Amino acid sequence: MTNYSYSRLSQFRFCPFAYKLCYLDRVRVADNVEPFTGKRVHEALERLHSLLRAGSDAPLDEVMAFYSKKWDETWSAGISLPEGATAQEFRDKGVRCIKNYFYSHSPFDDAETLSVERRVSTRLGAYPFIGVVDRIALRPDGVHEVHDYKTNAALPEESYFAEDFQLPLYQLALQREFGWNEVELVWDFVALDREVRVRKSTASLEKAERTALSLVHSIEETMDDNIFLKNDGPHCKRCAYAAHCNRG
Repeated sequence: MTNYSYSRLSQFRFCPFAYKLCYLDRVRVADNVEPFTGKRVHEALERLHSLLRAGSDAPLDEVMAFYSKKWDETWSAGISLPEGATAQEFRDKGVRCIKNYFYSHSPFDDAETLSVERRVSTRLGAYPFIGVVDRIALRPDGVHEVHDYKTNAALPEESYFAEDFQLPLYQLALQREFGWNEVELVWDFVALDREVRVRKSTASLEKAERTALSLVHSIEETMDDNIFLKNDGPHCKRCAYAAHCNRG
């Protein structure tokens, strides 16, 4: 049985045909600099909290050295860049993201980090759902925080925080595992030096679960029919699979 994830469900909602190319046909596409940068930032922030928990005296210096090393080790000429952009611009963006986060949260005494890159799992009806939480923290008032790092260049519309189901599903998975009552979802927009905090009601969590399960059912039905429709629109210009899709 398929292990569903937020990325998998989002890809299908974005475009069923792109989902087929990605998850069924396993079509290889060129790496893009934006997710590449995001991954390096995530790794650096994971390293930061590991250093803080170990009592490092100079965590920022160590993290910046780690970020630089990981960038050099993983960068390749095949990574695609926007027209007119340079790799150094994105490398510098990652540095700003890390420093924004560090200086905004230092001395990191507002909550205790319980886990970083924590794998979670639950079920959507009969179907397994898996994910990875960037950071889980516990505040002195007993509230657990579920964090997600974002390197977006712009803040999403307010509706995003009401409708997106990624963090609500992670919250459900953690509540079912540990029985937590008080949970706050935190989106850390590190490129913007902003954070958004949301408390979800039981009704909101149930709605998120229904939305995700509906997508699972759509995927399962599409698999049975083997008809993966193309969702044409302006978003096609930024689709990684555009070169493999004859939209005309």
